[in-house]
Amino acid sequence: MDLTIELTAAQQAAIAAHCATTGLTQEDVVRAALAAYLASEPADGHLAKVMNDELPRFDEALQRLGE
Repeated sequence: MDLTIELTAAQQAAIAAHCATTGLTQEDVVRAALAAYLASEPADGHLAKVMNDELPRFDEALQRLGE
């Protein structure tokens, strides 16, 4: 999959410097960063977001159902 991202000049310089010192390609660095981000994201993160964002509007109805 091809993906184009826009980076600030500072981000571009930081990746270039990192690649120069590690010998990694920019693609390797971005892939590793994405893998680390996804690994740190809780598996139920999406469910928690939906529960926090969507369920409150049904709070009154859910409380009445529980009575």
